[in-house]
This record gives sequence, structure tokens and C-alpha cells, in this order.
Amino acid sequence: MKTDKGSLFTLKLADRLSIGSLLGSRLAVLAGGALLAIDCTDSSAQTSPTAQAIPYAQDFSALAASSTNYPAGWQGWTISATPGATFNTTGPTTNRTLTASSTAATTAGNVHNYSGKIGFLNTSSLDLTLVLAVDTTAKSSVSVKYDIMTIRNPYDGTSNTRINEATLQYRVGTSGSWTTLTGIEYQNNTTSQITGTTPQNSQTKTITLPAACDNQPVVQVRWASRQVSGSGSRPSFAVDNVVVCALPTSYAVTGGGSFCSAGSGTPVGLASSESGVSYQLYRTGPTAMGSPVTGSGSPITFGLQTVADTYTVVATRTAGGCTANMTGSAIVMMSVTGELTASSGWTQPVSSPPTAAVTLSNPNGLNRVGATTLTLCAATATARDASDSILAIIPLDLSGGYVLGTQLTLPQGTTKVEFLATKNVSSPGNPAIVNVFVNDACNQLKTTDPVITTLEVLAGSSVQQRIEGVAAPERYLQVFNGNPGLKSVEASLNGRNFRLDGFTDGQSLVADLGSAMLEGENNVFLLTGYGEVGASALVLLTDSPSGQLVEPTEIVKLTLNHTTAGLTLSWPVTLAGWHLQASTSPEANWSDLSAPPVAAGSQWTLTVPASGAAQFYRLQGPVGAHSTVASTTRTIGTNLAAPSANQPQPTKHTYGGHTF
Repeated sequence: MKTDKGSLFTLKLADRLSIGSLLGSRLAVLAGGALLAIDCTDSSAQTSPTAQAIPYAQDFSALAASSTNYPAGWQGWTISATPGATFNTTGPTTNRTLTASSTAATTAGNVHNYSGKIGFLNTSSLDLTLVLAVDTTAKSSVSVKYDIMTIRNPYDGTSNTRINEATLQYRVGTSGSWTTLTGIEYQNNTTSQITGTTPQNSQTKTITLPAACDNQPVVQVRWASRQVSGSGSRPSFAVDNVVVCALPTSYAVTGGGSFCSAGSGTPVGLASSESGVSYQLYRTGPTAMGSPVTGSGSPITFGLQTVADTYTVVATRTAGGCTANMTGSAIVMMSVTGELTASSGWTQPVSSPPTAAVTLSNPNGLNRVGATTLTLCAATATARDASDSILAIIPLDLSGGYVLGTQLTLPQGTTKVEFLATKNVSSPGNPAIVNVFVNDACNQLKTTDPVITTLEVLAGSSVQQRIEGVAAPERYLQVFNGNPGLKSVEASLNGRNFRLDGFTDGQSLVADLGSAMLEGENNVFLLTGYGEVGASALVLLTDSPSGQLVEPTEIVKLTLNHTTAGLTLSWPVTLAGWHLQASTSPEANWSDLSAPPVAAGSQWTLTVPASGAAQFYRLQGPVGAHSTVASTTRTIGTNLAAPSANQPQPTKHTYGGHTF
């Protein structure tokens, strides 16, 4: 009897027992009992490999090229003797022995060891396959990832034009028909390769097995092929880098939203996480952001993100390396604080009710991811004439029916939004100033140019107002004093303090405070007016003043504290050119202290011994500046009980001709 290769084996009957012990041998006693013929096919039947626990990975690096043994869990089979244009879903019929040391030059149909990868080569009478068995008990969403490639490709465009296609099939258990998986099909190309074992047209395929494969003691997956087109010799396919594992559980990406351009960003995270899984944050690209975060079974955070973009998360299981995209995304938007400016104009006296157009503008456009929002926080604006008479309470409106107090959405590229304010009077009047307050998405106050407010003493002897978000060009403090008017106005600006005094009723004064203004639109004014009840003044912060320009008095505060080390004097570091002097009397000669001050945060500090006779200290400023005098009594030994550390001492301040 001939084998597949046509060999004829003849043995004596006496050898029957030893030959019969060979696995898969077929014995036949010839007539007369003298001879024994054996059919040496690869196998008399198919066997199922042992299911492997997952996560499972195989790169065949431990499989020697000369080996004829499959790795655990693997087997080569014959599906049928009739390969065709469709994937066979029956079989297998027999096992196939792994052929060692095969290359692209190998033309025999079989399952081949291609040195670091294994594959199969069909013939006209052999439809072959490779199978892997896995155990998915207590696992779900099982993913199979692998590299598939061509080793032998006889395509020459003439007599050999065969295009074949391979894909993955599965079944649950060790019997029954197979289901063909779609979306991962692979075909050989038209580039000839008939030597070596270099992977040709290698592609990585990944697919999640159907739910029927979850939590099963045996799931078999096999690589099968079909004939697509052409004729002649067939290509061989091989697989490598096979990974089977359960996908990480899917959780929702959290966070995102707007953050201020000068802020620290907005957080992005994940609703929950899984132990044994790492999570990588990506933004559009994809571009990895930072290092992966290890799951703990609880929500995780990737910290504050400062790049305006769309963010996603990919989870990777540590054992097996299976990856999964987490659900959804987080959109991070940068809001427009510091970029919008508000301006308003003076209306002209006309016979009909005049108007003032108020424009929010950004010459660079609002080029941000997503839309930018502004919220108008004032429902009305006040129009006043130059004599501080209230002419009208003006409702703000936007053509198109904008409702005050709601958010106005500005699309990308918006450079201007106009509001129309009307001075509702029945007869011509003086020009009116319209002041509009707008909050941006970062709750930063935007104001018109100029800023206008009224300081009116309603009780006591002073009134105070705070104005935020003033632009750097609005450096002039202009006061239109009323009748009765204020006696003086103090302005605290970015940590420095100024005073205008000596007012008369109806007087108009202007002071330049530009030296204390910061760049941008985040200057903060604290205005304090002093006078009798009923006194008031119209105050403007503007870049185009009118009226008498005067030099403001800068209020320099010298602070004195009694500590265990002595007397500590401090004053703002913003005072350039000022130096500390001492004297035994305000009327005596003053001399500079020889010890240099030390910067401590926003203050200069200098500590002197708490001993000796009475002593006076003052800050002497540049020429033309007023001085501040502080006095205290030095303590000698135990004549006076030492105050506790950091207890403030009585301080006397003199500003010009005023003593406080």
C-alpha cells in the first residue's frame, strides 16, 4: 500500500507487533500472511489541542526552526480535500505534522515551521488550517490579536496569478461547525517571493470574539483560507505574535470644560478603573499626555490639562497587553479672559434720543476649540451727563433678541459683538457716558472705556467701591467733584496707595496712576471717598482725561512690629528709591540706617535692637515725595515688659500736612 508520497513498505509478519505500536499506523495482512503493508499518512484522525489559560501570548521565539512539535494549545489540521472559493466551516478530518525548517522555496502542501512563525500552504487537494484552543472561564470580551503574513508568494503575473484570502474562525467546544469572523480578512499581494522566510505584507489584526465565547472551558480559533481569483501555484500564510486576553472594562472619560488662559487648566479623568490595567491619556494626533496611570479599582485622574483639545483614554491590560478605548472623550476649552476689551463712545446731542454703541472686540479672533461664552451680568447701564445728572437707566440689548442674564455664544473667529444703548430723553442733552459691565467665562469683569462710577457718602464720613478688570491704558483717575463734593479720594491700585485731596465743590482733577498699572486687563482699583453725608463725585478711569492734571500723593505705609529679635520695620518692595532713616525727634536731624533691608515676600524688612532712648523712624523717598514717620519708645532691659512676638506697635503716620 502506498503512502501520500508513494512509498511502499513491506515487512514480515513477525514484525507486526512492533510496527502496530506506531501511532496512527494502518496494518493490513496480505493474502498468505507473509507480508504487512502500512499506510503512513500524517494521522488516522484529528485531535484537539489542550485549551490554554488566558491571558495567552505566543511569538514562537522558543520554537526552534528544526522542531516538528507544535507549542502547547496548537495543532495543524486538514479541513478538507477540496479548497474552494468559500471558507470551509466543517472538519477537521486529520492532524498534520509540523514540517520543520520550511521556507518560501518549500512547495509541498503542509503546515510549516517558518522559523519564528508557523503557517500553511494549500494545494489543489489540501485545505489546511492552524488551530489554537483557549480557556475563557470567568472571562468576557475576549480579544484575539495577531500578525498575519505571506511567506511563499509565487505570483508572477502569467502562469501564477493566484490571490487567496485568510481569516479567523471559531467554535465553542471541540466539535460542531465553525463560524467565520469578518472584518479581519487578509490577502496576499502581487509581489513574488519564493525564497527565505521574511514576512511579506505583514498586517496586525485584532478582533473581539462574540459573547458566545465568554466564560467557556474550551474555545477553538483557527486560521482558514479561500481562493479569491487567479490560477496556478498558491501562496502560503503564516501567523506570529498571537495574543488572547480579556479586554479591560470600559469606563467613561470624565472632566473637560473651559479654563482661564491664565489659570492652571481643567481636570480630565476616568469614572473608574481596574486593577492590573494601565490607562494612557491621549489628545488629538494621537499624542500621549504624560505617563500611564495604574488602575486601582477606583476613579482616576490625569491631572489638569492646559491644551485646548479633545482627550481620550486607552486602557492596556498588563498581563497579555490587550487594549481597549474607554468610553467617550473630554473636550478642554480655553476661555478668553484677558483677550476681550470693551469700549463705549460718547453720544452726541441730537433732537431724537441718542445712542451709544458698545463693542466687545478681540482683534485676533476667538480661535479656540469649541465655542466661547460670555455672560452679561448687568441688566441695565446708567447714562450720566458731564454734570453728573442721571439722564436715563438704559436697558442693554443685542440685535436678534438677546436676553440679558443668559449666555451669549461666540463661535470661533468672532471678533466683535455690538450692544446698543439708548439715552431715553425727550429733549436734547449733554453727551452721555455708557458704562457696561460684562463677565467672561472665567468670571473676570470686563468694563467699558472709560470706567465710570459715582462715589456718594450715604452714612458716616466715607464711601468705598471696588472695580476689577480695568485695562492698562485706563491709567488716569479723573474726579468730577459734586456739590456738595468730596474732600479727598484715595485709590488703592495693585498694592500701591494714592491720595487726591484739597477738593472744592464742582472742581475737576486728574491724576496719572500709570506707574502702578499692570499689563493686561486685570488691574484692581479700591476707591475711597471722604466727605460729609450727601457729598459725592463722579469718578472716571480713562485713557483720555480732561481737566487739571495734578500729582497724587503716594501713601507710603511704614509698619513697625515688636518681636523677640527687636523692632521689625517693613514697607512695600514696590517703593523704588525709598530708604529708612532714624532720628531722636521729628524735628531733629535724620540719618540713614547703615544696615540694608531684606526682601521678604512683598515687603522690605529691617530689624533694629529694642533698646535705648526714644527713637523715630521714617521712609525718605525720592525728591518731591512725601515721607512717612513712625515713632516708638525703645525698651531698656526690664524697665518695660517686652510685648509678645509679632505684636503690632502704636504707629504715627504723617502724609503731607495730615497726621493720623
